[in-house]
Amino acid sequence: HHAILFLGIFSFVWGTFTQLVGIVIALNEIIKAADVSPELVITGLRNSFIAPVFGLSTMLLSALVWAILHTKYSAYMKGKD
Repeated sequence: HHAILFLGIFSFVWGTFTQLVGIVIALNEIIKAADVSPELVITGLRNSFIAPVFGLSTMLLSALVWAILHTKYSAYMKGKD
């Protein structure tokens, strides 16, 4: 049951990592471009938060499922003695 929690944390870390990679790539392209509108930059920044928010949601859901399973497992092992 600990794998559930690990996968949730990994999902959040991976989402944050992909956002950072995307921002670095976008900033390199902005440097190359002659003229970039502020609206385009803000829209790209807003869209870059999709992966971390999805990862955070997955992490929170997996933490909840892990807590429920851990509680049930602990109660089962306590009753087994």
